[in-house]
Amino acid sequence: MGSTTRRVAVVAALATAILGGMSSAEAATRSATGPTAAPGTGNRVTAKARAGGVYAVQGNADGTWGPATPLPGPDGSPLAAGSVSATTMPDGSVQVVATDPACGLCYQNRLVDGTWTGWQTLNAPDGSAVFAANEVAIAGLTDGSSVVLATDQNHVLYHRIQDPDGIWSDWRAIPGEGRDAPTIQVTSPTVVGRPDGSYLMAALEGGRLLLEQPGTLDGGLTWWRVVPGLSPDLPFEGDAVSVTQLADGSSHYLATYRRRTSTLPPGALFQSTGDFRQFAMVPGRDGAAAFIGAAVSMTPLADGSTQFLATDRTTHYVYRNVRRPDGTLGGWQPVPGPGGDGTNVPVNAVSGTGMPDGTTQLIEAT
Repeated sequence: MGSTTRRVAVVAALATAILGGMSSAEAATRSATGPTAAPGTGNRVTAKARAGGVYAVQGNADGTWGPATPLPGPDGSPLAAGSVSATTMPDGSVQVVATDPACGLCYQNRLVDGTWTGWQTLNAPDGSAVFAANEVAIAGLTDGSSVVLATDQNHVLYHRIQDPDGIWSDWRAIPGEGRDAPTIQVTSPTVVGRPDGSYLMAALEGGRLLLEQPGTLDGGLTWWRVVPGLSPDLPFEGDAVSVTQLADGSSHYLATYRRRTSTLPPGALFQSTGDFRQFAMVPGRDGAAAFIGAAVSMTPLADGSTQFLATDRTTHYVYRNVRRPDGTLGGWQPVPGPGGDGTNVPVNAVSGTGMPDGTTQLIEAT
């Protein structure tokens, strides 16, 4: 169609503008190799997973943190997760998905009474028992369904839906832009449910170009659209991205910027602002101009504020910030690790989801 052709032309022109800022060797390498694994993608860091386990930690409304609950793998051993994602369901339960070399793509629920169901595996798109997924994201929807996004080892993006009765649909590859693009290769998939029962998914095409697309429960998809970046005429180039829904129904992005600027190294954290989703830099800790991050996660809280979680790009320690309803930030605070002694520990992946009672469920993989 004409509109599709125009969108492809726009994306191509923007990609040309971006590649114009690279050396010819770098551009050639990226063109030849396809999507490049980013230093921090989605809710994870792309370092080799350490078999330290996956933990659930409750964040209290007063900013304190409860003890860590280990979530061992199906065989009782620690889960070596490379990507995790959590979402709160309308009934107050929590659904969690994670990737692991042994069980592939795993999921489990935290019931309303606080008990955990244990990990179960989701089969692969080709029907095999283990899906060697690379990255994963999940969002709860208003009718009690949930939608899962996952990429395979070639970064091809898939999605499937679990209905309120716990029945899963088949995996479906999400098309790219244009008639002749049955799949799309991305990093850092992220998804959020909307008040009308639909959802918004976003990802970094080619490991850097931020795109978004709405979806519906009946499998309906529209088209990928470019998310404007630091200026309205250029897209946002990211390493890691998370999307959530604000109280007014608008979507909000938290993302690390891929490219080095004149004053900042790669990894500077930005949040989207305004109806056109232009991005503004998030100040760092201790007066720093920017937070230099790797993995990111964002969730709405019961009081109308939004929680930011991000790992420091150097230490991989987790820090928390809160965006108040008036848009001001509360400041970065360290999140204690699962050891119970109040100290930070490096993590591979982090995801947080707000609860109706004002608490937060934090899932971290060490």
